[in-house]
Amino acid sequence: MNIPKLKVFKKHIESLASLDLKTMSYSEVYNYLQKKIEYVPYTIARIHAGHYIERARINNNNEIFNDESSISYIKDPSIIKQYGRANKPNQSMFYGSVCSDMVPLPRIVNCAEIQDVLRSKNKNDIETDFLITVGKWRVIEDFDVIEIVFLKSLIDSVPDIRRAYEQQLKYFLDSIPHAIKQIEFLLTFFSEEFSKKDISSDKDYLISAAYTNMALKIDGINGVIYPSVRTDHLGSNIAITPETVDNYLRLEEVEMFRVYVKKQKVFIDPFREVIDLGYENSDFKWINKKGAPSKLIEEYFR
Repeated sequence: MNIPKLKVFKKHIESLASLDLKTMSYSEVYNYLQKKIEYVPYTIARIHAGHYIERARINNNNEIFNDESSISYIKDPSIIKQYGRANKPNQSMFYGSVCSDMVPLPRIVNCAEIQDVLRSKNKNDIETDFLITVGKWRVIEDFDVIEIVFLKSLIDSVPDIRRAYEQQLKYFLDSIPHAIKQIEFLLTFFSEEFSKKDISSDKDYLISAAYTNMALKIDGINGVIYPSVRTDHLGSNIAITPETVDNYLRLEEVEMFRVYVKKQKVFIDPFREVIDLGYENSDFKWINKKGAPSKLIEEYFR
């Protein structure tokens, strides 16, 4: 391929980075990537059968969820009014977490992603508890996603990212070595977009949402896997299309946990579990679980 020189891409990316996203439309950003960047690179990972994806919801006002549709992706995309890291308004995506070397329990990542208090900068002032419901879906057939691993600041400190980065870099070195500088520059830019931490508006996600949707037009791509910003990139998040959930995942377990938060510490305590998902996962049968003794929880925080 006659890929443009690095300086051409740098010029276009600098122009894109200088734009005020709050004044931009989705189509403007999407068309800019498509027409100006043109050669948009992706790194692809395979999610293998037998692995699990977990997704959590907060039980606001102690609400109880009794069917799969209540804890899965939003069925009515018209109610989605804002951009997410991998979606535009009116687009439903299944956001979940998978195990990683640094955070082997995806529910910890889910908890950090969905609860505002765990994202607070003033963690020393926090003392609260809340309920979350966690669904655990098993992957029943392999499928592919793009993966975000070219974040240079994490390559040396996060084993999962380093391993994936080295594999993807080798692929490009073997296949298009003459354009490796351009490819690495662009992948680093898009990885940084997915790692944005200080979000002032949902439009800060415009570029990562457009990048994801460009990838979804590629035959066989079902979503994106990326480091969890809310766990300082130690955990792994995944966002996949509703069709992927319906065709490649199967709900196997549902549990409820009470999450205790005090200053810098978090304690996740089993609360209830579903022993029968019911017909077509539509009628959960809950039972109580014996949680940790209060003295143990008090000792943990002490």
